[in-house]
Amino acid sequence: MSKTGIDWKSPAANKRLAARYGAERRFKAIGLAAILLSMAFLAFLLVSMLSKGLGGLDLAFLSGSDSTEASTAGVWGAVKGSLLTMIVTITLALPMGVLAAVYLEEFAPKNRWVDLVEVSINNLAAVPSIIFGLLGLAVFINIFHLPRSSPMVGGMTLALMTMPVIVIAGRNAIKAVPPSIRDAALAVGASKVQTVFHHVLPLALPGILTGAIIGMARALGETAPLLMIGMRAFVSTPPAGFTDPSSVLPMQIFLWSDEVDRAFVQNTSAAIIVLLVFLLTMNGVAIYFRNKFETRW
Repeated sequence: MSKTGIDWKSPAANKRLAARYGAERRFKAIGLAAILLSMAFLAFLLVSMLSKGLGGLDLAFLSGSDSTEASTAGVWGAVKGSLLTMIVTITLALPMGVLAAVYLEEFAPKNRWVDLVEVSINNLAAVPSIIFGLLGLAVFINIFHLPRSSPMVGGMTLALMTMPVIVIAGRNAIKAVPPSIRDAALAVGASKVQTVFHHVLPLALPGILTGAIIGMARALGETAPLLMIGMRAFVSTPPAGFTDPSSVLPMQIFLWSDEVDRAFVQNTSAAIIVLLVFLLTMNGVAIYFRNKFETRW
């Protein structure tokens, strides 16, 4: 008999322990099955794409642009368009998202208006992406008359979609910094701004970059917002700058998959491989910088 009054050697206690251990084993089995199922789908996707598209990956395909002939069509124009679009997106979304997260978490007063802003940001993160495409069409093209089908407009539209994700992740990362860090900085005479930017923000940077990685990965694979601003146009030359007409990799894949000519099947699979490599490279660079600037306390 233990101090708690429970006889752990009794049949009833042994039965309860056996039930707990059985539930734990079942949970582990379900988790392992979920992982294996996800990996099986990923392996099927990779094997399918590699078997169909690996033969189409050559220098002509990687350095060419879109064409009506499958044998001469290339992916470089779409790759360059995606790169320019992502540059605009991260340049706008990351600083604005981080500053918004810092203000809401550290400086904003607690009132109903701030609560309304917080609820609005959480709702924006769940809004369908095509709504942001309609917003970009209405604001950037119809009101400001920016160039249609350009990486600038595409990046600005995707920045609107990505920023709520960065704000939410940034606020959670800032909130996770122990209050003792703030108290210690204030105790030695640091101002509120110095405390936030010299102590809190560096410690929250890994979590903020994680949110940025998630947002950028989502933006890189989007097609619906870019459809609305005209980036599905046939562009036979790579864009020379941010205001030139261009396509992006997901849109190029969508257009080739809709072609009647079956010869474009290989081009579609090859473009998917290029998109996956592009995504893995971008995430790898972001993870490298996240680990490089990570500070432990």
